[in-house]
Amino acid sequence: MSIELVKKYELMGYENSIDAFKEWLSELIKRSAESGLPASLRDDAFVLNSFFTNKKSDAVSRSQYYRIRGRLLFLGEQFNVVDIAIPDRDVVLKHSPSDIYFKDIDELLSFIDSAVKRKFVGYNPNTDNVLIKTISMLAWYGLSEGNMVEIQKSDVRNKSITSFDFDFSLLANKEHDVLNRLALSDYYNALPSGKQIMFTGDASYLFRPTRIKLDRIPVSEIAGQIKKFNLLIQNSKQHISVKRLQKNGRFAKVLQDNSGLSDIEKIEKYFKCSRKDNKVAFAIVKDYQNWKENLNK
Repeated sequence: MSIELVKKYELMGYENSIDAFKEWLSELIKRSAESGLPASLRDDAFVLNSFFTNKKSDAVSRSQYYRIRGRLLFLGEQFNVVDIAIPDRDVVLKHSPSDIYFKDIDELLSFIDSAVKRKFVGYNPNTDNVLIKTISMLAWYGLSEGNMVEIQKSDVRNKSITSFDFDFSLLANKEHDVLNRLALSDYYNALPSGKQIMFTGDASYLFRPTRIKLDRIPVSEIAGQIKKFNLLIQNSKQHISVKRLQKNGRFAKVLQDNSGLSDIEKIEKYFKCSRKDNKVAFAIVKDYQNWKENLNK
């Protein structure tokens, strides 16, 4: 990050704290690593996505919009990008990534394939990109990052029930094949470069580290792989996260449940929440109904 750039912005006195600007600028520099920040500021999609760097929320309030707009104008002046196309706030709000956006796991896997094959020549959906597919599938079935790093290859091979109460026998053959290919692989193709990275460490685990000094993969590496995939598709309105996919997977279960229960009763069942205790169940029902309405649009 340019220290001079940060100092100049701080001297302008636009914001009370410079830390938020530094974090935002750092994220933009990462996203523009391939073409450089000045060139990226001429990319309308890049500018639009610069409003969505908050890791906790995709919401853009009016004050946040004008704050980021001011930052972009500042960068435009510094890099002599006079024609920077800053979208109106209504455009930004329409672009805000959806909370839930896949009908089923097949649509999720197809989305991953279509996103990656545009970047890699000779991409084979049957054998490539199994790392991010495995992470996404396991999140869909409700597993956390901490659960994932505990999975052993024998769990996949034997389709056994693991200590965190996940039954691999529930997986469709296509889904199990993805996990099995990761278990048998000695490397993965890094995103977005496509470079082959060798696995190291304890070979008995499904997820293995790539640094020689590590025996086990750190939990943070799961989130790191998702972040790299999201950088690859940063011009898309969609992105993935473990929490979103967990929620999406539960919505799919609710949709497939033909028990005759009401939506609120199904939500209580699959999300393990109660309307007697709080308003969480009703809020989830609203999200679920919005998701269901958008399935065929």
